[in-house]
Amino acid sequence: MSNNNQNEKDIFVDVGGYSLHARIVGTGKPTLVFESGLGDDLEIWNQVQPIMADHMCTLAYDRAGLGKSDASPHPRTISFMVEDLHSLLANANLAPPYLIVAHSLGGLIARMFAYRYPDFVTGLVLVDPAHEDFPKHMAELRSPEQWSTYQRQMDNLSLEAPLGARAEYQHWQQDFESMAPVAWLPHIPTTILTSIRLDRDARRLGTLPEDKELWRQLHESWLKQVPNAKHVVTQKSGHYIHIEQPELVINAVREMIQH
Repeated sequence: MSNNNQNEKDIFVDVGGYSLHARIVGTGKPTLVFESGLGDDLEIWNQVQPIMADHMCTLAYDRAGLGKSDASPHPRTISFMVEDLHSLLANANLAPPYLIVAHSLGGLIARMFAYRYPDFVTGLVLVDPAHEDFPKHMAELRSPEQWSTYQRQMDNLSLEAPLGARAEYQHWQQDFESMAPVAWLPHIPTTILTSIRLDRDARRLGTLPEDKELWRQLHESWLKQVPNAKHVVTQKSGHYIHIEQPELVINAVREMIQH
């Protein structure tokens, strides 16, 4: 990461017998925490973290088994990931409050973290976040044979993925089920960024135009539970908004810390 900020440091933090690699840049409150999507390491935030570090303390990290972090003896479920994050922040001596920016699968982690530790979280910026009901509704858009084919494709892709990413993928169904009791907390400011562009990668995975519309509708359904949430929909980027349109993420955070 190219950054002239003298406060930048890479650290390894013990979270219970294994260490997580984190990059801390900047100073100030609240601490901005980046939570990556499935299988992604901290470098995925390179277009956002250095800019936000001019305004506040920022932390990006590799989840267990990813990047430079140790593997964990625990299953790679959302619940264990939340406790890893809690231990990481505590053992790195980064006191709350935290503003969490989370992509895709990371959105589930951020929501469960906020639910478990509501007094620790001062805001959520969810970047094309995963929705626990999406697979169920995806299946409804396909015949049983088409759905089986899609699942086989995804399983095959996971087998080709690095070990850490594969470990996270193995528990996706359990992860979605674990979100059932996780309520939204209306007092926590929330911004949801949604991509509706069906890009080449999405097509390669067998995503349909109807899936993208479903994705948008599911994100919109959250607004009823968080009445003051802001929803930004973009057609200019695919799933990785923070890479293709990092300014949307940066602006969402800036708006949140100015209020």
